[in-house]
Amino acid sequence: MAASDGKLQVYQLLNDQRAGVGPETSNELKRMIAFGQDEREYLKFPLAVGLKWTVNYLHRSPGRTPRRRYIDFKITGLEEITTSAGTFRAYRIEGSATFVLSSRTVHQQRIIHYSPDTKSIVSFYYDSAIGEPGAKVEIKLKKFTPKGKDVLTAK
Repeated sequence: MAASDGKLQVYQLLNDQRAGVGPETSNELKRMIAFGQDEREYLKFPLAVGLKWTVNYLHRSPGRTPRRRYIDFKITGLEEITTSAGTFRAYRIEGSATFVLSSRTVHQQRIIHYSPDTKSIVSFYYDSAIGEPGAKVEIKLKKFTPKGKDVLTAK
């Protein structure tokens, strides 16, 4: 992720080269690190096990009338999560949403792991239609360098 002209740009690294990502992945990443970019509040500080909140946002789909949707979030516990960047103690934040789309009920799920050690989200999972075809997005922290630590590289 990089900033250009004050706007976030999202990409993935493939063989040390930048490659584009789809709009759903891009939007989710922007929401995770640029808090306040839209109405979807994935994190609510201060975090505490048992905390619950509901997000109310206007969803716009091409060719459809914008509709209000709701996501219920709850912090279900602290657990260890391992990514290629290491193992981190993290809050498990579960988000669920249910809404009617073209006369069928759709269930969505988000699982977010926020680490107070990295002060970041270390893992994010989104399923746009549980049990049905739909977007499935999984994002994990790939590298972490603690603040104030020098990184040494061999030449």
